[in-house]
Amino acid sequence: ERERERHTATFQFSSSSFVQVLVNLAFFLIASIADAGSISAENHAAAMSEFAYDGQVFVPRRLCAACLRLKPARSKHCGLCGTCVRRCDHHCYWINNCVGWSLFLCRRIAPFFFFFF
Repeated sequence: ERERERHTATFQFSSSSFVQVLVNLAFFLIASIADAGSISAENHAAAMSEFAYDGQVFVPRRLCAACLRLKPARSKHCGLCGTCVRRCDHHCYWINNCVGWSLFLCRRIAPFFFFFF
C-alpha cells in the first residue's frame, strides 16, 4: 500500500512539472514571436495619443532620427529590430525581441496562469 502511494505521488509531481514546463515554453514562444508594439504608418496616429508628454524626458514634436516620424511619448527606436516601439523597455537577447507595450500586457497576465499550478 505504501509503495503504491509513493508511485502515485511521484506521478502527480512529474505530471504537474511537465505541465509547468509546457506553460513556460508557451510563454517563451509567445514573447519571442509577438509584436512588441511596433509603430508603423498605420498605427502612428493612435500611438501619438496613447501617452501624454511630460515635457522633460518626453518632449512633443521630436522626430525619430531613424524613422523620420514624430516620436510618440514613451517610445524608443530599437536599432536591432529597426523600428520604433511603444513603451519600449529594452531589447532582450534571450527572446530576440523588444520588451515593449504588448509584452508588458503578457507579463501582467502570466502570473495568473501560474497561480493554478
